[in-house]
Amino acid sequence: MTTISHVRGCQPSTMVTFGAGLLARTSSFTGRVTTIGKAVDRTAMNWQGKGATAASARAVSESLSATRKTYGRFALGDPPCRT
Repeated sequence: MTTISHVRGCQPSTMVTFGAGLLARTSSFTGRVTTIGKAVDRTAMNWQGKGATAASARAVSESLSATRKTYGRFALGDPPCRT
C-alpha cells in the first residue's frame, strides 16, 4: 500500500517517464495480440472440425488473458501521485 510519505517522496518526472514507457509497451503488446487474432481468423476460414473449434477456443482464451494483462498494466501505470 502506498503511504503519504511515499507519495511526497515521488519524483514526478521519473513516474511520467515510467508511465510513458509502460504505455508504449502495452500498445505494442496489444497490437501483437490483435495481429495474432487476425491470423487465427484467417486460418479458421480454411480449417474445419474439432481442431478448428479447439484452436478458436484457445485463441479466445489467450485473447481474454491478454486483455486482463493489458488492463493490469494500465492500472499499474496509473500513478498514486496523480491529483
